[in-house]
Amino acid sequence: YLAAFDSVPFKKVLFVAHRKEILEQAKQAFENVRHCSTSFFNADEKSLSGSVVLASVQTLGKPEFLKDIDPSLFDYIVVDEFHHAVNSMYLNIIEHFKPIFLLGLTATPERMDGRSIYALCDYNVPYEIDLRTAINREILVPFHYYGIYDDSDFSNYKYKSVMSTADIDQVVLNNKKRTTLILEHYNKYISKKALGFCSSKEHARQMAEAFNLAGVPSVAVYSGSDEGREEALEKLRSGKIKVLFSVDMFNEGMDIKEVDMVLFLRPTQSSTVFLQQLGRGLRTAPNKQFVTVLDFIGNYKNSDLALKLLPTNTGRDIGFPIDPTIFPEGCVMDVDLRLIDLFKTMHRSVSLSERIDQEYTRIKDLVGHIPSRMDLFTYMDEETYLLMVKNTKLNIMRDYEGYIQQREGKKIEDEYSIHRFIKMCEQTSMSKTYKMAVLSAFIDGEHLKEKVSETDLVEAWKDFYGKGTFWKDLDMSYGEYLKTSDRKFLSKIKAMPCKFLMSKNDYFYWENGYFCLNLKKEDREDPKIAQALKDVIVYRTYDYFKRRYDEEKC
Repeated sequence: YLAAFDSVPFKKVLFVAHRKEILEQAKQAFENVRHCSTSFFNADEKSLSGSVVLASVQTLGKPEFLKDIDPSLFDYIVVDEFHHAVNSMYLNIIEHFKPIFLLGLTATPERMDGRSIYALCDYNVPYEIDLRTAINREILVPFHYYGIYDDSDFSNYKYKSVMSTADIDQVVLNNKKRTTLILEHYNKYISKKALGFCSSKEHARQMAEAFNLAGVPSVAVYSGSDEGREEALEKLRSGKIKVLFSVDMFNEGMDIKEVDMVLFLRPTQSSTVFLQQLGRGLRTAPNKQFVTVLDFIGNYKNSDLALKLLPTNTGRDIGFPIDPTIFPEGCVMDVDLRLIDLFKTMHRSVSLSERIDQEYTRIKDLVGHIPSRMDLFTYMDEETYLLMVKNTKLNIMRDYEGYIQQREGKKIEDEYSIHRFIKMCEQTSMSKTYKMAVLSAFIDGEHLKEKVSETDLVEAWKDFYGKGTFWKDLDMSYGEYLKTSDRKFLSKIKAMPCKFLMSKNDYFYWENGYFCLNLKKEDREDPKIAQALKDVIVYRTYDYFKRRYDEEKC
């Protein structure tokens, strides 16, 4: 409805989602608000005739369909579940079309598979509401969270950032002790309609079987199961069953408002998945006062996720009591004290230096080559990254070339080599992004320019700040940015970034109206050097905007 009202001034609208249910909900919302014609672009129908086109990302995102559609066809585009926009099909759509306005909607903006959607939209976030505020405003119901100690042994996988289904099933399948623990805690609390999130089809099937044997009517739903998705949902709503066990099928896109309990029955290491699953129970419904959350936690990485994500202010120090100024009204958080001891032990067991090395190795395996700075920024575990950048001595981004050479067993070049220049770019102070804009002027494809003219500097400056909302870093409105003359820009460029780059090192100087780079010709023409500088500029720019965004949130 937010998107429908906001889109009213625009003639042609595209609404993109990945589930049929979301598109059907959107159709109703847009027709109610705009009183407009709608059409679907999906596997069954490929019509662009409606003033609002509701498109399945799986269909529209295919290059064979996009290539025949005018990029300027839509004035206004909405991408629902925007946290998926880091995936190729969504990116195909976003990169193809040129709308007047693009709106992303998501309840879980946190990193998905390590990728930041904030970076995708240049940290331009016009509105957000956090979990605490939503509960206090009664938009969502309070949660009663119970962290239950599960002594099942995950020690073989406890340092993995993401455990595979096979890893998890090794521990949870045919685990009678764990199943008994789950049933005991389920029976402690009153629930009429519960969702249980399982690791695999077999895990869901075994849980449903165990609950039915214990007298709790249940079904397992997954792709290819005997019970159909809609049929199972109707049984849950009508009360014919009490628990529906699934495998990622109900993480998002479904409003099952009546659910009064969610059971986390598999290790949840992703913040996005945790909040999606929690969200299935937070919807308001008549006579529903709160949702009960049963989280079965063992000795695996990110096992303390709830303390980091729920608004309690306990995650940083892994301790209690809960801060009443942060905790939402009507909520309860009860965590087994054995878990607090476990969290502390796991945090002490690996030093920050070791965690950084582990992340480097994991990301190297993930991308299939020595990772770039942006690879690390994109995929590194968020907690490890934040701790690293706060620790000057251990922050490998301050001398990434040196870190790579040590890790890969190569000889570190002497301080007067190109390594020294790249390190200077990594470490130069940056209260604004101005220096990065100037450095970008020297990049010429796979090589670096020896000198740039005043015109080159201004063009590079405008290219840099014309992207997304980067112009905000100039401390002016967008209207002021558009009206600013090239002469005024040049004056700022000379007086600030150029001046400070020259004062701190011997790489830059002015000569006959050109800003010059003091590097050997063979270094400037080495593609590896140009690529390294590009990487530094992009990384430092997005790290800067991330920090600014985080500070503004606080």
